[in-house]
Amino acid sequence: SGSYIGLDRAKEIALAKVSGATSANIRRAYQDRDDGRDVYEGEVYCNRTEHEFTIDASTGDFIEWSVDYQE
Repeated sequence: SGSYIGLDRAKEIALAKVSGATSANIRRAYQDRDDGRDVYEGEVYCNRTEHEFTIDASTGDFIEWSVDYQE
């Protein structure tokens, strides 16, 4: 319902939060539905750190962002 930012734009938004990350650092990204709204979810791996994101498909705002540092 409505227009979406698109998966490529969602990836750009997520990558902008991870210093030094490029599109090669995205391990997965896809469109999904969460609590009745369309979202983009995915993971960015960079410098032994996993960043998981959920972005609102309509606004481009982050719904969730988590960081897990690998040893």
